[in-house]
Amino acid sequence: MAIVKETGTFKSTSKEPVNIFYAVWRDDSVKPVGVLQMEHGINEYIERYEPLAEFLAKQGYIVCGDDHLGHGKTSTLAHIAVFPKDTQKAIVSDMYELYKIMHKKYSNLPYFLYGHSLGSLIVRTYLTKHSKDLKAAIICGTGYFPSVLSVLNPVLGILSRLLRVDYDKMMQKDMTPPNKTTPPKSEMLQLFWLSYDKPNIEEYVLNPYDGAPANKSILNLAGCLLDGGKPGWIRRISKKLPMYIISGDADPVGLWGRGPKIIYREMKAAGRNVELKIYPHTRHEIHNEPTVKDEVYNDILTFLNKNL
Repeated sequence: MAIVKETGTFKSTSKEPVNIFYAVWRDDSVKPVGVLQMEHGINEYIERYEPLAEFLAKQGYIVCGDDHLGHGKTSTLAHIAVFPKDTQKAIVSDMYELYKIMHKKYSNLPYFLYGHSLGSLIVRTYLTKHSKDLKAAIICGTGYFPSVLSVLNPVLGILSRLLRVDYDKMMQKDMTPPNKTTPPKSEMLQLFWLSYDKPNIEEYVLNPYDGAPANKSILNLAGCLLDGGKPGWIRRISKKLPMYIISGDADPVGLWGRGPKIIYREMKAAGRNVELKIYPHTRHEIHNEPTVKDEVYNDILTFLNKNL
């Protein structure tokens, strides 16, 4: 088998002059059966999902994904976690730009969407706008936010102005994170919720593209979390779209399994085509938990294959 990885950039829909980095994985020795677009979580980057991308590529899927605004190679290490004022809107629009690039090239193939953590929340927002373009969607490691919290979105904008978040000034500074050779115990403890796997947490702590310190511009991203649960969001998703919610039963982001179950019940009540699986004894990154990693990979593949 011959896995081919290609990278590129496209102009962000943000008003700021930003180019979005993206990667594509495919296996040239296998007949392509579909395209899967992946959206990563907060404080990480799309190439962190390379093992899953390569696994699916070997099964005939062309896998792509972008580094969101303020993340990975889109931001560069010098300006990691610096978010433009219009991040909340642009981060979802940028997803659609990648879809257009990939769909133009592979218009004959069914198109799927996968989002983890922050990625799951922006996928939920994306589905309210573009679900008819998709064959199916996977929502992984998602959180539950009552619809009423969406009223806080204007407050975030006010706070941003009061705290004088100046994107241009922040971009003039070199904010490259310090190089770490040994993971500090304090950071290891803070990230206990990420995974039961210590090497996975160590890799996260030592990787400069992961876990960047927060700054005031995080307010420009925070609204993305609330948008995924706006009043009536489920009813704006096509009834025909198959969806698969997956999470760990010890994931604090999902309120220890309760959040995904609430979302599942609300989707079912709204007549949506949705499945749910909660993995026992797993935390936030179910795709990086050694005890269930193979099971998660194969469950994702099974869901994609049955919706081809």
